Amino acid sequence: MMKLNWIVPFFLLNIWSVPLWGESLTGEAPPDFSPKPEVQKARFEGLRDFNEGAVFLLQRYASLEAVVGALQAGRQENQALAIGAASLIPGVGQMINGDYSQGGLLLFADSVAGINANQLAFSRKKIPQTEWSLGYYSSLALRDGIMLYATLHATNANYRAHQNRTQALWTGTASVLPGAGQAINGQWWEAAGFLGAYVAVAIWAANMEDHFYAEPEKATAGVSDQQSSWSFAVLPMGIMVSAAW
Repeated sequence: MMKLNWIVPFFLLNIWSVPLWGESLTGEAPPDFSPKPEVQKARFEGLRDFNEGAVFLLQRYASLEAVVGALQAGRQENQALAIGAASLIPGVGQMINGDYSQGGLLLFADSVAGINANQLAFSRKKIPQTEWSLGYYSSLALRDGIMLYATLHATNANYRAHQNRTQALWTGTASVLPGAGQAINGQWWEAAGFLGAYVAVAIWAANMEDHFYAEPEKATAGVSDQQSSWSFAVLPMGIMVSAAW
């Protein structure tokens, strides 16, 4: 049960970071008023970043823990790597390994963080350009795939060489920079290959991101002539919307 202790404070932090609030000013809308949603972005950027970071950390931990758990259970290398890869949905690999308590907690925490991040996507300062979607998401998938395989590869090699769970987990964690874990294991050619491939794809992904997102939106005009306004926000299952007339 000790390995579950870190999940509880994270879960509570996520729950209490998703408040419900609303505000309204007096005044009634004109009969012909048609609400035009206007998102208020700045106040939610930090919360979005927090939840996106939580999803990333949960995926990395779940993948590494799952592959080590599979190796400890005596599974073959290809099976262990597949179980680790399945933990891109945190908790799935743990459930395959028979650890349903940790698997359920990881899956629930990832669901909360993922829903929040998705609902808060509107707070980005740049507007996505759909014509660049294929190249952008393909580059991200390839970049993240290289990172995932590098972490699983390094963890697997280290555990098989030393049979040390903690050492294997830290070696895999180092491969968040692909190639670092392989260097720790003394696999220099693999390290160079992973690092070179990751740098090339990361440059491509950065270039695609520049095309996918437009320039920041121009500041909106003044609102001194507003007669009334309202705003409403519910997270994780809602979104903040504001309107003015």
